[in-house]
Order: sequence, then structure tokens, then C-alpha cells
Amino acid sequence: MTEGAARECARGVGRGAEGIAVVTLFSAARLEHALNQFALLLGGTGPAPLIVGVWLDATPAPEIEGVTIVCVPPSAPAAADAADPATPSTPEGRPDAGAPTAGAGAGVGTGAARAAGAASSAGATSPAPTAGAVVGAASGAGAAGARLRLAAGRNAGAAAAQGAGARLLVFLDADCLPGPELLERYAEAAAEHPESVLCGPVTYLPEGARPRTAREFAVATAPHAARPNLPAGETRAAHDDEYRLFWSLSFACADATWRTSGGFAELYEGYGAEDTDFASTLRERRIDLRWVGGAHAYHQYHPTSSPPWQHLDDILRNGALYNARWGSWPMQGWLAAFEEAGAIERVGGGWRRVLDAAGHPVDAARRGTAERDSTKLDTA
Repeated sequence: MTEGAARECARGVGRGAEGIAVVTLFSAARLEHALNQFALLLGGTGPAPLIVGVWLDATPAPEIEGVTIVCVPPSAPAAADAADPATPSTPEGRPDAGAPTAGAGAGVGTGAARAAGAASSAGATSPAPTAGAVVGAASGAGAAGARLRLAAGRNAGAAAAQGAGARLLVFLDADCLPGPELLERYAEAAAEHPESVLCGPVTYLPEGARPRTAREFAVATAPHAARPNLPAGETRAAHDDEYRLFWSLSFACADATWRTSGGFAELYEGYGAEDTDFASTLRERRIDLRWVGGAHAYHQYHPTSSPPWQHLDDILRNGALYNARWGSWPMQGWLAAFEEAGAIERVGGGWRRVLDAAGHPVDAARRGTAERDSTKLDTA
């Protein structure tokens, strides 16, 4: 898509309710979950927020009424392996390449993501979103080995929202339902603590549960015990050792704070570590992480394996990148589980796949049991 065409598509981007924008990453695999989320956001009695849906697949993005779509296709296989986990570090222990950038297009990377940032800036004074507005274009990526660009997707979605004039950015994963007071509580906390990145409690719903009314949400509320669950209306700053509990599936921050953070480091592609890296950057830059009572999100059930075998290679790659930047390995609980299953082994200060007699990586995926999604349960 040319810059002019992208700018034309971006004319549908407008201001959301009270300057609030919700940025959601989604793909064909999570389309149904995303539609459930969008329906709740658009079905309230008051003005709906600006909703920016970031489509991560290489296939054409769906048109969804009331949702502005930003396309951030997967990396091509060759590009996906370009980042070398052994890249020499700077004196501070962090490689320069791939670091997020602050500014008008904070953290927006190359290709479609950068086109999305330019397009959204061009649409800053546009009216409210029209049905199926699309920013950027899907590329031919998507062959075996391509990785979803979660970090780049969040950055591009934020850039589109900023270009539309949003003052509060709320980030939700596609499989998360917003509680009835989520936007209100995040907005109140941002007004009182505009310098903070805000995190609300997350409930993992059982199979078949899909609350729709305030009463149904209240009955379903059972926040994960790993993180603080404050009374509604209360907030507190996270302790230093709580930054590791940052989960990107539900958080919010003021526009200026997002710019200060620099966004997500786009060298991470595929599953894992990009949110841990973001939290480490917040702590390094002395940006408060703050727990927000009452800003409940509800993770919709979908089966997966524990540990997440389908993400093993991404975990090894992104874990090595994080170690090169910060001097430690994230997701240690998963790594220990993979090692116990005989799929990986320690080599020096890192990890590598174990090969079978034929020289192929050991595939122990069959040992994983389908159960409630435990993506965010590893807090090591």
C-alpha cells in the first residue's frame, strides 16, 4: 500500500469516548474472542471508545463495523532469524539494534508498522471511525517460520490511536473481555497518576463462561492470585520486585507516558519476553507501574498446552534476546519444564534444543495436556 493509499484508509480514524482508545491485537485464531470483546466495547450506553484492532496475520484483515484495523503482518522467515541473540551488548548490557523509539510514532518499526504510523498521523483530525477502516496492508509473509509481531503490533496500534488524538491508551489482548468498569477505573487512575503505567486484575474464565451483564461479571470475578487485587477505586505503586508481574494482556497509560516508555522493543517476534522487556524498561526509566483496583479484565477460555510446546522455539529465541539486553533469562518456569521433559538443555549460560538420534529436535508436544490457558501463569 502506498503512503497516499494508507492515508486515505486512515481518514476513518477519529477520537474515541473522552479521548480513550482501546488497542487490541488479534488474528484469525482469536477472531471470535476479539469479536466478543468488540461487542462489549461498542455495546455500552455511552459513547464508545476508539477501537484499534491490530491484525497480525498475512491474510486480508476482516472489516469490522466500528473498529479501525491496523495491519502488521508476520515477519518473513528470513527476517525472523536476522536478529542474533549473541549480538554484542552496549556497555549498559543492551544492544542498540531493535530498541524502541520515543516520539510521534513511539516504537513503530519498519514496513507496514511504519506505514500505519504515518497514516494515523495524517488522520489526526479525522471524524469518528467508519466501518472497516484499514491502515497499512498485509504482505506476503506467512510462510512456515514466520513469526507474529506482537511488539510491533502494539506500537503500531498505539501510533494509530495517538494520531487520532487519544489521550488514554488501553491495551487488551484479543481473548480478554473488559469488565463493566475497566475503562472508567483506568481513566480515573490515569487522571490521578498520569505518569504511571496501569494494570488491573485479570480473571481466567472457565470453559463455556462468557459474561455479558454486570451481574454476570461480578459472579465470574476471581482474579489470578499472583498479582494484587485492590478494592475498586484504590491504586498503589508496584514494588520493584513486582515489575515482573506486568502482563500485557490488560494495561493502560496516558499518551505522554507511552511516549516516555518508548513502547515495546520490536526485536522480539513470536511468543514471549516482549512484555517482560517492556516492564524492565519501565523500571530502568523509573516509570511507575501501578495496580488499579476494579479495572477487571476477563481472559476467555481456550485450550493450550502446559508448558506451551507450540511456542518453544520462540521462547528460546526471545529469552536469549532478553538475556542479551538485561543479563537474565525470563520465563524460567517454562524453561525448567522443557528441560525436565528432555526437550532442551543448558549450554553455558543459555539453552538449546535437544536432538534425537536422527538429528531432529525432540518433539515432546504430545506430553503437554490441553487445559485452561496458562500463558501468563509463569511469573518466574
